[in-house]
Amino acid sequence: MIKQIVVLIDGENISHRHYPIIKSHLNGITKTIDCRVYGDWSRSQLHGWKDIVIREGFKPVHQFNARKNTTDFELVMDAMELLLTRQDLNTFCVVSSDSDFSNLCIRLKAAGKNVVAIGESKTPLAYRNSCSSFIELGNLTSKEKNKDYFKTVNTKPKRLSLRQKQSNSRVSPLARCNKDTEAFTLKKIEMN
Repeated sequence: MIKQIVVLIDGENISHRHYPIIKSHLNGITKTIDCRVYGDWSRSQLHGWKDIVIREGFKPVHQFNARKNTTDFELVMDAMELLLTRQDLNTFCVVSSDSDFSNLCIRLKAAGKNVVAIGESKTPLAYRNSCSSFIELGNLTSKEKNKDYFKTVNTKPKRLSLRQKQSNSRVSPLARCNKDTEAFTLKKIEMN
């Protein structure tokens, strides 16, 4: 049975650079019903999440940070509302390394829900143990911190000369992405 899951991401606590790892953990085992990213969207800290939210169709949840944990409160209230109104959800995924969510996870488990937490290696033991399962992201290396996973790649085709067009008349280009360099190359495949 495919799990019906809601993903709640503390965007102020987890870097957008972890998103490819988060996505790979959730792909194939779940059917994501709802995904929300929480934070003060007026702050530059969340600009990296903006492109992901737009591309993936996630819901950005804005909360001005007038006080500490304001965003955390919003995430907890949404989780409790979903628990009470969406009986089809059987799994909650909380993406944060913040132990403030321990009691939320305990409450969701008490209601019979599967609770998956995803966080960095710095995540406190109390939060890890309050969930059904915990997935550790690990710390980003300095090279990964500087790498932009979501860099826009120019896919505009090159202009070909008449000679190149004639020689390619029986060849179809196929775009291929090199994950190490994030550059697109063309591979030619003979047409039958």
